[in-house]
Amino acid sequence: MPRCRIVPQVGHRYRILIDRREVTSWNFDSRDPRPCFHPIVAPGGTLLTRMGHPGAPDHDHHRSVWFAHNQVMGVNFWADGTGATIRQTGWLAFEEGDERAALAVDLVWTDGHDPQPLLAQRLIALVRPDGTSAWQLEIASTFTAPRGTIELGQSNFGVFAVRVAADLSPVFGGGTLTGSDGAVGEANLFERHQRWIDCSGRAEPTSPFEAPAVPKSTTDVGSDRAAATVDLAGLTLFDHPSNPQYPSRWHVRDDGWFAPSTTGQAGIVIDAEHPLTIRHLLDLHDGTLDVERAERIAERFARSPVPRVIDSTRPHRRHEIVVGD
Repeated sequence: MPRCRIVPQVGHRYRILIDRREVTSWNFDSRDPRPCFHPIVAPGGTLLTRMGHPGAPDHDHHRSVWFAHNQVMGVNFWADGTGATIRQTGWLAFEEGDERAALAVDLVWTDGHDPQPLLAQRLIALVRPDGTSAWQLEIASTFTAPRGTIELGQSNFGVFAVRVAADLSPVFGGGTLTGSDGAVGEANLFERHQRWIDCSGRAEPTSPFEAPAVPKSTTDVGSDRAAATVDLAGLTLFDHPSNPQYPSRWHVRDDGWFAPSTTGQAGIVIDAEHPLTIRHLLDLHDGTLDVERAERIAERFARSPVPRVIDSTRPHRRHEIVVGD
């Protein structure tokens, strides 16, 4: 049985497991305005993200780890209640193995009036363990324009964002936001260029999303060895050098959310000759930020090839996900 697995569930949800414990799920219920990854669970069992703002009911559009933008040809896909939706139209491939699990899906961004999408998004997500106290979620999205040409307008809001658990928020908990240049806190990070930002702190060391306990070696990622002892954890979000305007300016708030602003300095035009591929990586770790380790991850991520979907020649498979040649 492979260490890394993807288990489809009723209710439009794919559970993603490492060593038989859920580390995240991809949620794409059509009743929701947009899909998201939730929960995000550290190897020791700490819940790292949340749905919605801990104190502002008008921020329910903050959906753990999600995609959105508030200026797509004037249409607001960021806020709730605008009629604009992001929907999954189908899955392309699932891959499972000891080193990683991967999924590829197609999404469409529709304004709520015209059935023809403004944007098409092909999303590839790779989940891989990293030692005994961390795992990574790597995401590559390629955007195309079914209507010919569209513009993502200049905005801090989009295309990818994270809402951390209240315990990790500097305001609602005791967490710390740290940038790749060593700057700390919203006042020193807001709209500043960073290659990565980490949010770490002390949080509740148990998760309601755990799979049933199974006996396993204490060297396994997600094993029960840490469930009762690890309460320091965090996540680091990495921008990729191939992304537009890298290193991005970041929208950062001490209330517990942050995002590299892909269009923070200028809008981006997408057409048939100019699709847009955006790559990000989340490192989910027990313990506090290890700067040297973060730099090694950033270097490795910068060198890594773009994952892609190809037609499969294997029996009973339509597509497969490949990384590199």
